[in-house]
Amino acid sequence: MATDFKFDFSHYKIPIESTLSTFIAGNDFKYDKNGQNPKQNFTTYIEFTYKYKTFYHIELKPCIGAVLNNQAQYYKTGDYDKICFVNISIKTLKKIALKNSFEMPITLNFIHNAATKNTESFGKNFILFGINYKRK
Repeated sequence: MATDFKFDFSHYKIPIESTLSTFIAGNDFKYDKNGQNPKQNFTTYIEFTYKYKTFYHIELKPCIGAVLNNQAQYYKTGDYDKICFVNISIKTLKKIALKNSFEMPITLNFIHNAATKNTESFGKNFILFGINYKRK
């Protein structure tokens, strides 16, 4: 079980979003050198996203994420004693107006996940495409 906090500074005219997530329960234990005495690690992940608009009102969101305390070895390929950067991505968003009261946001997201090994079936790089339909 995790708890998440999202901070959006756009109200202060700063185009940055931040997310902070911490495991507060579950299989997130660190052990002593002998593999004994499990203690809850509270593995914490932080992510920063910068938002800006480009030509034709396309929004770009480059993002970087890191695990602050990986002593529970939640991310197997990360460094267990240091901050480990596990996520770098860039998301594009274009909102297309449909009539007066509807819009169709289209997103394209490229993600490089350093927390996975390249031996997995999908590898380390992901491309996500999304279409939504909503009222303005």
